[in-house]
Amino acid sequence: MRFLRFILPAMYLYLGLILKLQTFLYLTGNGVVQGMRPLIGYNYGAGESKRVREIFRSALVLIAGVMVIGTILCMAVPQTLIGLFTSNPETIQFGKEALRLISIDLLRHRSPSRYQVRWKDWEREKNRW
Repeated sequence: MRFLRFILPAMYLYLGLILKLQTFLYLTGNGVVQGMRPLIGYNYGAGESKRVREIFRSALVLIAGVMVIGTILCMAVPQTLIGLFTSNPETIQFGKEALRLISIDLLRHRSPSRYQVRWKDWEREKNRW
């Protein structure tokens, strides 16, 4: 952790603000996944594979929608979002640029392609039984 002493103290603030904003979006996605798990488990146990697919696809669409809307908000009004946590104009200006750059990563982290791999694994596993 010694390397952190070379980072400007203001960078801690920017990183903290941006991580708080991203956490709102990540927690929403994680909440959908946590709610989806028992539904998929119950329906899988009952042999309702069609319903399992519907739940999984609905959850993917919902998570992707939240991440796209979050990315659009972070790109369109970053100064307003950063302004929720600070009133310092310098912090808002730098945080605005940083949030725009970092928010692009939201789409990559929760993209449906990431879950398609898991879906294919699940399908392969199901066919083994």
